[in-house]
Amino acid sequence: MSERPNVVLVVLDTARADALEPYGAAVGSSPAIADLARRGAAAKAAFSTANWTFPSHVSMLTGSLPRDAGLYRVGDDVVERMSALAPQLLPAVLSKAGYVTRAVSANPWIHPSRGFDTGFDEFVPVQGTHRHSGFNAGAGPGEEGSWWRRSRVAVSRGVTALRAEADHGAAEAGDVVRRWLTTVDRTRPFFWFVNLLECHSPYAPPRRFARLGPWDRVRAAFDHEHVNGLLTLWAINSGAREVDAGRIDRMRRAYPGGVLAADAWVGDLLEQLDGAGLLEETIVVVTSDHGENLGEAGRVAHSLWLDDRLVRVPLVTAGPVGLETGDVTSLADVPRLVADAIGLAEHPWQQPAYPSGVGLAQFDPPVPRTDPRFDELRQRLELDDYAVWRLTTPSTCATDGTLKVVVEGDEEWVYDLVADPDEVAPVHLDGKTALRHGQRLETLRAAARCAMPGAAQSPAASDADSQVAVAFGPADDDMAERMRLLGYL
Repeated sequence: MSERPNVVLVVLDTARADALEPYGAAVGSSPAIADLARRGAAAKAAFSTANWTFPSHVSMLTGSLPRDAGLYRVGDDVVERMSALAPQLLPAVLSKAGYVTRAVSANPWIHPSRGFDTGFDEFVPVQGTHRHSGFNAGAGPGEEGSWWRRSRVAVSRGVTALRAEADHGAAEAGDVVRRWLTTVDRTRPFFWFVNLLECHSPYAPPRRFARLGPWDRVRAAFDHEHVNGLLTLWAINSGAREVDAGRIDRMRRAYPGGVLAADAWVGDLLEQLDGAGLLEETIVVVTSDHGENLGEAGRVAHSLWLDDRLVRVPLVTAGPVGLETGDVTSLADVPRLVADAIGLAEHPWQQPAYPSGVGLAQFDPPVPRTDPRFDELRQRLELDDYAVWRLTTPSTCATDGTLKVVVEGDEEWVYDLVADPDEVAPVHLDGKTALRHGQRLETLRAAARCAMPGAAQSPAASDADSQVAVAFGPADDDMAERMRLLGYL
């Protein structure tokens, strides 16, 4: 038996904190995670550092805010940048300390092509089965874009949704973990990282977890096409387009099925570890990279905003040693919490770069106003001046869980999350507001200022238009198809 405990970090991509039982969801919503919390603990309030996958994972594995790491966007040099961060990457540090480090990921952003294999002895990308059915139907000569091809795609999509046979990578990830269990060296501790997409749009889990009936599943498949494309999400979340109430209703009813599927995977993992005699010597950490909007305040998915539904995430842990999360925890604290729990005296995360008790999140515009393609994008999406501002303005938020400061460009706003949980009535920060909240507000303002653009080194100029390039389509056909299904195209 190794001297240090094993560590398993499971990221349920796109899982809202309030979708899980330890954070108020109904009994039966996530029974395995509820049991994990009873054996260990659920952080009182945990916050992501970003509203989408890539920068959030950067923080989770480096212990830095995305802007501090220079990786809040995805540029052509992302692999080199991740490699340069190796001295502070959790898997690399643990590997140096004698851990066997392995990862499996269903998300195409968390992939060796993005540099996330840095520090891992093994990194396995998985894609799932049937996920692409109906979205990538082959076309014969002259069929590209034709009515015939569109009809074939529509029929295939509908049949796939009706059967509810899609697997978003969880089954394959489970096979990978079972293989790892057969090769465990009990004299060395291991660190395993897992990213699962079951909670992510299009909210289409296997039938035994599905919350929608057959015909609503078909309708929801077409809802996804009308709502979850990247450009459409930008239009909706900037206020330039509204979503039909029926589609919002189906999204809200479908989403918990994906959460239940992800929870079942966690339950299987715990059983496998227990069966191998490893559970009692393994710290299991279950979290999310960000949450999801399901129509609140007219917003969907996870883009453009830093509202509580996107940045508040679950953080549930159990094992031979507890993680000392405190009242408010950031995902950027995860490497330090793990290092302290396993007794690693020398590590690069001795002190957080922001005040304790504060969650910080950063959003940087996907579309620089100076990009030559912006006018084309504005016309395509029919954006008014406010939508343009929303789409091109960076924002930073600092929260203690009940009060939040959001800095958008040159403007500061205060949200009382108790009185205004949907964040539809922000108060412009003025002297009267500052006086009412006193030192508590000033602490949040100071933290936000430290995390604003320009407070740290910015990525190279080539990074600035990368998200626009994604919107107009990456060159790799398979990667493009996976991005499209996740709403990134």
